[in-house]
Amino acid sequence: MKLVSNVYNTLRIAALLLLCVLIGAPLSGQAKREKKVRQSVDLTVKVVDESGNPVPGAQVVIGEGITHTETAADGSVAFKAYPEDFISITSPAFEKQVLVVMDVMKNNTVSLVKSKMYMTAADNVPLPFTPLKKRYITGPEITISADMLAKYPSSDLRNALTGITSGLDIRELFGWPGISAQENLSSFESTDKFSNMPVAIVDGVYTDLSEMPLDVSEIESITINKGVLANAMFGPVAGLGSIYIKTKHGMRNERILNVNLETGTSIIDRMPLWTKGADYARLNNMARIADELPEKYAQSDIDAYALNNPFDTYHPSVDFTDYILKNTMSFKRAIVSSSGGNDVVQYYSNISYNGEGDIYKIGPKSNFSKISTRQNVDVKINDAFSVSINF
Repeated sequence: MKLVSNVYNTLRIAALLLLCVLIGAPLSGQAKREKKVRQSVDLTVKVVDESGNPVPGAQVVIGEGITHTETAADGSVAFKAYPEDFISITSPAFEKQVLVVMDVMKNNTVSLVKSKMYMTAADNVPLPFTPLKKRYITGPEITISADMLAKYPSSDLRNALTGITSGLDIRELFGWPGISAQENLSSFESTDKFSNMPVAIVDGVYTDLSEMPLDVSEIESITINKGVLANAMFGPVAGLGSIYIKTKHGMRNERILNVNLETGTSIIDRMPLWTKGADYARLNNMARIADELPEKYAQSDIDAYALNNPFDTYHPSVDFTDYILKNTMSFKRAIVSSSGGNDVVQYYSNISYNGEGDIYKIGPKSNFSKISTRQNVDVKINDAFSVSINF
């Protein structure tokens, strides 16, 4: 019995070893085949329109954002990629094309389809419930892109809106570092300073821009809704218009890493000027003489004021504006953002620092500093449902 047991154990071990070999052989062959498929290829693609004419300057993204390039004057572009990578091609006035490199390798030519006027992805007008194409908009809605906002070096979003669109009046009321504006969308004055201000909506949520100042780097677009139909869904609160702000989200098959560092100096364009002590004394005497009154200041007093001595107890003449205020303010900005994704999950992550000085000569205590972050994740459940997580 012992001999039979030993033979049985030996056969069992041998069978297990044979089974491992049989299973491992196909896996090894599959791994070799996969390794062979993952070899990159050098590819030259020509991008043309429906008539066969080359499309220069088309943006080409390969491998979920690993490579960003554009077509040359003859419409050609050369790159290295894996056969299973995605390639996205976009150009103004054309429909976006998303293909697999393996399919492009067959004829090395990609044909872009001409889009109707105001019907490309760049012509979307973001609205609270659904975006619409410019072609279907009949009201006075205006969309401001992120590129236009980023040109204004300010930590207050509302200052960046100055002069960009008609019908939106931006008033710099105080000059505080960080927050210094107030937006008006109506020409009617009211005793209530907040009654003639448009309502702000950020990703579908009502927001007070003075309490939660957004960073310009977080914004994808701003839609200024001035028409009655566009604001009817919000009721009387948006009777004077609304500002719909859409933050940035990740794009399918496009990976982007952005690092931006800025520094500069803001100059005060207008500072109140005050009359000096000696000039004030002379003008006061002239006014009193015109009213047939005796002069208030003797010539010796005027000469003492002309010395501009701040420590003279009896004849002080001090330029407090020069003592307390300066004409420049420093500005610093640092932004790091990353976005990307695939057909199922898209992400956007941003962290930024904004620092703005002041005009007071009392050290850095009154400076404005802000660190902000935003995380947006979109997950596709199926063709009918998706989930968005915003932080």
